[in-house]
Parts: sequence; structure tokens; C-alpha cells
Amino acid sequence: MLVLFYVFFFFLEGRSIDLECNHCGKHINGNTPWRCGICKQGNERTKTFPFVHRCQHCSDEPKAYKCHHEGCGKLNYLTRDSLAKGFASWIGDDSKSSTPSDPDAPKSESESETPEDIAQRIQKARLQAEFEKQKQQQEDLKNPHAARQRKMTERMDEAQTKREARANIRRQAAQWRKETNENTSLSDEERAEILKEIEKDTEAFLDDYL
Repeated sequence: MLVLFYVFFFFLEGRSIDLECNHCGKHINGNTPWRCGICKQGNERTKTFPFVHRCQHCSDEPKAYKCHHEGCGKLNYLTRDSLAKGFASWIGDDSKSSTPSDPDAPKSESESETPEDIAQRIQKARLQAEFEKQKQQQEDLKNPHAARQRKMTERMDEAQTKREARANIRRQAAQWRKETNENTSLSDEERAEILKEIEKDTEAFLDDYL
């Protein structure tokens, strides 16, 4: 069964033909520059050597064409024997992977990723994490009470018992007091006010949740 539908006439002169992918339904120009799956050479003289004819370099006749449209990438057979070996592909497709055992199965993200793609994805994740961290820090500065509540909730969730939870929260409060006392940019009045808020939030949290 052919999986490409011929939507225009096949012209002997110039071997011109337009096709439609049986998977995504998108248009495929018969004059699309293509790469031979046997010799790996590019074919740009597509009026004489389209992928539905033969390779201008090795004369191999492709039995399938890999759809070049984004999100598809599936093989479309050009003959009834459904032979995938040596399939033709768009000349701009730099994929070096071999034909999958199931040529109609879409490639997984890991199979289609290049080392550059992976590096960019990791860098993007790091930048996103740093952005979220800085965003949280800005929010904490605007609302220190909410920040302390969030941190104490984290400490409580880390504990296995109620007793351990209370100890974790008190250790966190002690760390806040230490940081406040060591902060030389604060005035005595500011330091006293912050220490008072720390004690208030700590006791309120312990009373409400433990």
C-alpha cells in the first residue's frame, strides 16, 4: 500500500510531482532537495533527479521518503513492498540515526536531540532555576513574614515526628537570629524589630501547627 497520495500529474519532462504525506497530510514538493539514504549525497538537480526517481550520484531509487515537516518525520513508502532501507530525506535533515525498526513510530526526544540541543536544554533549565530562585528572593524581601512561614513549613515537612519538627523549626529560628545579629547594615532599632518578628512568627507557627 502506497502511503503517498499523488495530487498532481507526473510529468515525464523534468520528473515533476507534488505529494501529500499520508501521516501529517502536509504538502511535499516533488522538487524538494533531498539526500540519498545509500550514498548520503545531496540531490539538488531535482527536475531531473527527484526523490521519486533516482539519485544523481549512485542511481539508487529510493523506496521511501522521510517527511520533513516539523512534528512528523515519518517514512512514506514509494513502492508497494514498503522497503525502508536507504530512504530519502530532506537535504537539510542532518540526522545520522539509522532507520528505526518501526519506521512509522515517531522519534523520542532523546533520539532526535543533538549534543548542542542537550547542552542548550541543560543551560535553559539552569537559567530557569536561577530565575525562580531570584524571583523567590525578591518576594521574600517584600514579605519576610510569608518567607518565614514557608521556610518553617519546609522544616516541618522534613521531620519524621512532631518532636523533630519542633526542633527543626527552633533551629531555623536560631539561624535567623544569628544572621540578623551579624547583619551590620541594620540599625539597633531595625535589628530589634526583626528579632521580635522572628520570635513572634516562630511561636505562632508552633502553636498553630504543632
